[in-house]
Amino acid sequence: MITMNVKPLLSLIFILSFILWQNNPSFARDVDSLVNEIEIWPDGVGPGSDTLTIDENIIVRSVTGTCTRNRAVEKVTVPTITPVIPEEPNGSAVIICPGGAYARVVYDVEGMDIGRWLNTIGITAFVLKYRLPVDDHSNKKYVPLQDARRAVRYVKANAATWQLDTNKIGISGASAGGHVASSLATMYDKQVYTPVDTIDSISARPEFMFLLYPVVSFESNITHIGSRNALIGSSPPQDLIDEFSAEKNVTANSPKTFLAHAKDDGGVSPLNSERLYQALIDSGVVAQLNLFEDGGHGVGICKAVGTDFENWPDYCTNWLYSIGMTEDTVEIIEESSIREYTETALNQSGFTIYPNPVSERSQVLYQVESKSLISISVVSIEGREISHLVNEN
Repeated sequence: MITMNVKPLLSLIFILSFILWQNNPSFARDVDSLVNEIEIWPDGVGPGSDTLTIDENIIVRSVTGTCTRNRAVEKVTVPTITPVIPEEPNGSAVIICPGGAYARVVYDVEGMDIGRWLNTIGITAFVLKYRLPVDDHSNKKYVPLQDARRAVRYVKANAATWQLDTNKIGISGASAGGHVASSLATMYDKQVYTPVDTIDSISARPEFMFLLYPVVSFESNITHIGSRNALIGSSPPQDLIDEFSAEKNVTANSPKTFLAHAKDDGGVSPLNSERLYQALIDSGVVAQLNLFEDGGHGVGICKAVGTDFENWPDYCTNWLYSIGMTEDTVEIIEESSIREYTETALNQSGFTIYPNPVSERSQVLYQVESKSLISISVVSIEGREISHLVNEN
């Protein structure tokens, strides 16, 4: 796994405990509706959808990994957010944009599951059910962006209700939902609908963003063709390609960003994440890119079990800690970060360890002047590793 980070973690203290949900296919089949939804537009439907006559459809799909539900929503006319509230909110919040190739909203695997994980680190989540351009909405290329903008504004307007700090509200997205989120992050001040009430006077800029295997660019050589065709057509002019390619619209005011992508993703090229990351760095924006060895596409958390990509929540937790959005951290030891020292190299690096050998681990004393991550193995005379100590200065 390759990690690129322009802001080092401040400390590595706690080990995150995940809530594991039992795999129960029968439970998924019994669920045929969404609960606790909040309409984000005053008349229910969003701009340009008032004359549309379609019926929302919830598809219940098979579950794998540690998933308990796997629903997808089609034909959305009434955009909503579903709050996922932790027992002890820390004031931070994330609006989650699930993927689905702009043809559906993958509500559980890339929405509710991620919301529940965020709750374990004190962050309030809101799963966004947004309108889809494959349906015949007016000005349909902007309807997902309209709903994302409205969702951020709605959450900010009602921050006190959920004990939130309006300066700690971010957005996330997976796959095509990553395109929704990154479009908002780079077009948050673009007027894509006529304001409908006072909520629309609130800034739609998210403070931070994290993206999973996102569609970012609409350039032909790296884009996800299905998502691009659904949003702007099969033969779009270059100006539309440029408008909806987030890496081309990054500025110094773009939000701090975390990206996670598997190298073997056969659905959306990792180049999408790499190019957005580079554009952010070039603009001086705090960003972190994590490229995992395997994991594929569309796995969220519960379908990533057994792959390198299953580690993305740990890295994201530490990144969220580094930007002040959670008090939780996770201890992560990467082989590429562990330096092996000879006795001479130890002395040259300002690292001293004594006495050596010792009879008990408690006798080990060490001093580190370096700013690097230091890993110390305590090994028995027979060569068996007894314990591993890690220090980050």
